[in-house]
Amino acid sequence: MLRILPLKTDDIAKVVEIESASFSAPKDETIFRDDQNKYLVAKENDEIVGYIGVEKISGETHIINMAVKEGVRRRGIGTKLVEAVLNDRDVFS
Repeated sequence: MLRILPLKTDDIAKVVEIESASFSAPKDETIFRDDQNKYLVAKENDEIVGYIGVEKISGETHIINMAVKEGVRRRGIGTKLVEAVLNDRDVFS
């Protein structure tokens, strides 16, 4: 079962791993640590399979980045992450 949860400190290494595998110019680990409250993770069987970063500016929500782990793409995980943001669920701490 897929769960969308706030990013925790213990999750950062896995998020950085997905980030590095997904982008040619990945964000540094310190960005995820410094902006931890802006990120949600998708967990399937307690494994992080994706994440999304969001900033709220002047009442608008902006997706700053998102990635899904290779090997589990095209299964709707990215859609679920975006839906969590669009539905403005109270998942940000």
